[in-house]
Formats: sequence, C-alpha cells, structure tokens
Amino acid sequence: MKKLYIFLFFLISQTIVYGQFGPEQLITAELENPSSLTLGDIDGDMLPDIIIGSVSTTDLINWGKNIDGHGIFDPFKIVGPGETLNISVSDLDGDNDLDVLTAFRFEDQFVWYENLDGQGNFSAKKIIDNAANGAYEIIAADMDGDNDNDLVATIDLEGDIVWYENLDGQGTFSTRKEIGFLINGSRSIVAADIDGDDDLDVVAGTGGDKTIVWYENLNGLGNFGAEMIIAGAASAVSDIFCIDLDNDDDIDIVGASGDNKISWYENLDGQGSYGTPTVIVEGVFCSKIHCTDLDNDNDNDLLFYNSPSVDIENSEVLWSENLDGQGNFGVEKVIGGLLINVRSVYSVDIDNDNDQDVFATCLGDDEVVWYENLTVLNVTDIKALGIKLYPNPAKEVLNIESLTVIEKVTIYNTLGSTLKEVTANFNEISLDSIPSGLLLVALETEKGKVIQKIVKE
Repeated sequence: MKKLYIFLFFLISQTIVYGQFGPEQLITAELENPSSLTLGDIDGDMLPDIIIGSVSTTDLINWGKNIDGHGIFDPFKIVGPGETLNISVSDLDGDNDLDVLTAFRFEDQFVWYENLDGQGNFSAKKIIDNAANGAYEIIAADMDGDNDNDLVATIDLEGDIVWYENLDGQGTFSTRKEIGFLINGSRSIVAADIDGDDDLDVVAGTGGDKTIVWYENLNGLGNFGAEMIIAGAASAVSDIFCIDLDNDDDIDIVGASGDNKISWYENLDGQGSYGTPTVIVEGVFCSKIHCTDLDNDNDNDLLFYNSPSVDIENSEVLWSENLDGQGNFGVEKVIGGLLINVRSVYSVDIDNDNDQDVFATCLGDDEVVWYENLTVLNVTDIKALGIKLYPNPAKEVLNIESLTVIEKVTIYNTLGSTLKEVTANFNEISLDSIPSGLLLVALETEKGKVIQKIVKE
C-alpha cells in the first residue's frame, strides 16, 4: 500500500490539477427569492461586492459588502425596490463609482440607481424608459464612441432591441433608438465587437422565434445595419455570452436554449460569419450561463447549472472544461449540488488569489452561495515561495518550512470537503484525525494562495 501511495503521489505531482472547488459557503439565506446576481466594487475599497436582484413579494435589490477579501460579507443593504430577472453594474454618471442598472419587466420600466457617494448609498430609482412593454434586459456599453456608457436593451413583448444614448456622460439618457426587431419577443442582449472594426455591435436572442442575431454598428456612432442570423433554429434562447473560445482573437457566441442544450458558434472569419452550432452540453435546465477561465490554463471554460425542478433539492452548479483551447469541451463537472432551484451563476476572484471563484443564487431556499476555486499550482510555485512540506507521504504529522509568512493552512480531501483548518503553529500539523488518502493542503500566504498535494498513509 505504501508503494501505491508513493506512486500515486509522484504521478499526480507531475501534472497541474486544475479547477477544483471547495465546499459550498453560504453568503445569505435572508433574501426572499434571490434570482439575478452580479459582483463589482460598490464602495470603492478595491474588493468585489455582491449585488442581488429578487423576484418576490418584497421585490428588492440588495448589495452585500465584501468585508475582508476572503468571501465574508456584511449584512445586505437595500439598493431599491423592484422585481428583476437581470441586473448589472456600471459607472453611468462618470464619477468613477458603480451604479446599478436593471429592468422591471412587470412594471415595463428600465431604471438605474445612482451610487451617490461611492460608498453604496443609492438614490431613488431613476427611470430610463417607463413604457417598455415587457422590459427584459438592459446593459451598459459605449455605443457611439464618446467614452461614456450608453444603454442597450431588449423589450420582450414588443420584440424591440433598442439603445439609449448617454447625452451628457452624467446619466441623462435619450429616448429609445431602434436597433432591430425580433418577432415574438427579444430577451438576451450583449454588446461586443463582432466584426473586428473596433466598435461595439449588438447580439440578441429571443425566447419566441428561435433565433440568435447580430447587428453591425455601421459607423461606430450607433447606426445599425440589418439583422444577421447566427442561429435560426435555436429553440427559445434563454441566455447568450460572447467570448473567444478557440483562441483566434475574435468573438464567438455561446447560447443556452429551451431544448436543454448549451451550444457555441464559431466566428469563422473574425467578421461575423458564424458556423453551425457545436453542442457543449445537453440535458440541462439552465437559463443563465457564464464563460471564463476556471482552471487557469489560458482558455475560456463554461459555467452553468442544471435545475430540473422547482422545489426539490436536486439542482447543481456545473462547469465544462475547454480541453484544448479550441472549443472542444469535456464532460460537465459538479461544483456544488443538493441546491434548490438555482437561477443564476457568476464568477469572479473574490479572495484575491488569482483564480475565478463561483457564485450562485438559489430561488427555492432563499440562499446565495459561493465556492472557492482551489486551482492547484504545481510544485515549482511552492518552491518559488520558499515553502517545503514533509514528509510526503505523511503519517501522524505534516511539517511545514517557509520563507514566506503563512496566514492559514486548510486541508481538503479530493472532493473539496474541509478536513482541518490551522491558523497558528504551522511548523507541525497533526494529521491524527484525518483519514488516509490523497489530500490537498492550501496555504494562504502574504503573497497569495498555493496548494500542494500530499498523501496521508
């Protein structure tokens, strides 16, 4: 058995093991029906805070302050009232802090809340459009090249895709300007440079006529061309995401559709000619997706969820690895399970250790949770910090020598469950209570986090 452990250790230590996530950590269970979420520095302390939108009887938007940069949040504060499926943050008034932007579908309104002092004290809602029949999603982007944030939006029941010009750079917006029309409704919206001409075009999806389309910004001033179809038979598109999936420096498109598939479309020429869909995953009930590099290998992976029922504890937060940086994806991997009715996922580095952590809202049990990315660095990263762990394999005691100040040591099993936390006396850590097997030792240091694999005999 000892020889087997030694063999496994040296085999695994030759490979960087990526994208492993820690156990579920509860941020709050006090917000009624949390649905949408985003993160951004609301109070100017260089730490990403969390903003939550709800679909509930209370209909509130709330934000939680990131206290320490390690995933601990203050009790939530109210931004303002309103029921919202989509929420975002951006500096709309040019004062270098983040305001909150959202759509109130059942009130037919697009609104924003001004961050009055850069500390997260917000104004009453400011109405952008009060007659948007089925206001669905609104985002901020500079559509006319004047270095302020305009707004791009979808109006579901009218089928309109529109934009609002920021007239003075201070959040005074024009009346709606037409971009396009999707029969039977428009929903998801993204602004991205699809054709490589250094201005922002618009990509939109619909839940009604099975279409993903894009509109070219013809002159960089917000004058748009006719719709160009990317996917003409994508069943009930619930979300789209624009990002480079094949490392060719152009914008590909990922779409989640009502036939329970998530697919991607390659930008074949860098100018907006798209190929046929490549299915990443199927058989998932998911209406929000996010793409980012989850395993620190310099390509973009897919973050999503599967929520097949409303009130049963069987929802999962999942990811699929971009295996070769060319858009060939592996099977889905579970980040967290036993959740009720997940409705949104998002990723950001919350604990300042240079990897992307994962967040989710759970509509069914009023929970907002996060999962720490425990991306494993290789042995050379440990050595660069002057850290040595021995013996390996270990029996009763793990010894640590370090030229770098260690703040905390956490020992996990390979499923991400925490087995032990140590905040002092790092030189000798007792392993008596820890079962035998492969372990991950996470060391939080003054220079960041590193993780080393060891074997407990």
